[in-house]
Amino acid sequence: MTTVDDQMPITATASVLQKRLLSTIEQEEISAKGLTTTEERFALLHASSPLFAQLRATSRRVHEDTRNGKGRVTEIRTRVDNASLALQNLKYQKRHLQEEIRNCKSFQSIYENVSLIDVDQFMQSAPEAEKTDEITTNAHKLYLARLRFELSERKRLEEEKQQLQSKRAALMKENRKKKQRLEGLESDLKEMLSRSIQVRNRFEEANREEQQPSAAEDEMQTDPEKRQRHETASSTAAATPIPDQPTPKPVTEG
Repeated sequence: MTTVDDQMPITATASVLQKRLLSTIEQEEISAKGLTTTEERFALLHASSPLFAQLRATSRRVHEDTRNGKGRVTEIRTRVDNASLALQNLKYQKRHLQEEIRNCKSFQSIYENVSLIDVDQFMQSAPEAEKTDEITTNAHKLYLARLRFELSERKRLEEEKQQLQSKRAALMKENRKKKQRLEGLESDLKEMLSRSIQVRNRFEEANREEQQPSAAEDEMQTDPEKRQRHETASSTAAATPIPDQPTPKPVTEG
């Protein structure tokens, strides 16, 4: 009995085995009518057994190849999915980089609006390290050097400004103290002036009374009792001391 070639495709092998098995079964059905002994029946079964064995082997190969094919399909599908995901990532990175490039090209820096000293003044005032031949012959490096010099000058001026503000605050504090002292002297002077005016008025009144005797004095001369009361009051006023006037403090600067 001929066997099926293992190198044939599985579908072709299964088809060949199917045809052979059907042919054998048909022959057995035809021959079975004339079979009378057990040996003849076993001989027929023995003749069909290799075909069943080959069919089972082919079935195993079919299942194995199907399983392997599914594994290969899954592996290929996984590679395709990974490649698709990598492609999407690359497209996203491409869009991101293009957006960054557009942003960089359209970026408006404030350095163009910074007021810098002119080149001549820079060449006169800048340190030697900032105006070498390598820097002065390159427009970009020269501009960077001018920016650095401008920054250092502004820092220096800011420090001077802070120092001047500190001095100004100290002077204002000292002026407030002097103003308070002057205000105290002013109140003392006003009080002294008021007392001096009172004393002067008293002296003027006393002089007027001495120069022009009043009708009351005439009455006192005629009335001894009133004259005695007046003399008592005058002696009491003369015995009352006048308070000392405060000596003004000299005004000093600082």
